[in-house]
Amino acid sequence: MMVKRDIRLATLADLALMHEWVNADDSLKWKKDTHHTISREEHAEWFQSRLADPVTQIWIILDDGAPSGQVRLEKKGDLVCVDIYVVVGVRGTGLAGFALNESINRYTKLFGSEKFCAIVNPKNEMSEKLFVKNGFYKDEYEPENWLRFIRVES
Repeated sequence: MMVKRDIRLATLADLALMHEWVNADDSLKWKKDTHHTISREEHAEWFQSRLADPVTQIWIILDDGAPSGQVRLEKKGDLVCVDIYVVVGVRGTGLAGFALNESINRYTKLFGSEKFCAIVNPKNEMSEKLFVKNGFYKDEYEPENWLRFIRVES
């Protein structure tokens, strides 16, 4: 039986789920700018501001209808920054690659050609493989040896 995969835009109803995911140990350990547990209040303020931003999109990844992660595409200057998280139970199934490509395709249809960027911890081999396998190329090192991957969509 084939698993149905999809993505949908996040809403305020996803606040608690997104808060749980951002504070998961396997999420926090790979973050560049956040190294502490994020309070509900801090997260709610950030989440509402991202939902209100017309050039940011947050997608909930669905695996057989079950929320299984998120992709955030956030325009910063001339780049659209990518943040992706997939829950442990569905890693290695191709769901992350599906969600990454689907969200980029939908974003590009709405906003036109864009240059997408992912900043990856050099120890996060799974993320590095995900981005390379899905059309990103290693661009340069960020401060503190973080890796930067780029993909141009037209």
